[in-house]
Amino acid sequence: MPVLRERLARIVQFEPRFIHAGIKPEGARALYLLIIQGEVLRADFKAYFNLHDKTAANQLKELLLLGVVEAPSPKSRDLYPGFPVWFAQLLFPDLHRRFQ
Repeated sequence: MPVLRERLARIVQFEPRFIHAGIKPEGARALYLLIIQGEVLRADFKAYFNLHDKTAANQLKELLLLGVVEAPSPKSRDLYPGFPVWFAQLLFPDLHRRFQ
């Protein structure tokens, strides 16, 4: 999994969507933990950022808007990884070719 962790760090650092959303480098760690666990509690996800609660909440809001984190409802306790096409292609390059 170190490859996945490193790839997420590069995506968060260099992908324009993350840059424009103001996602901090700590977001890569939070996303990594969400992806490998598949589901986490909202409070735990915010704790993964290791940032002030309000800052972590704002980061989560931006990740939800990007679609890389999903929740069944705006106040849902449970969060899930989201894989919009642009993010999936960055995270799993050439995955579509493996199915052809």
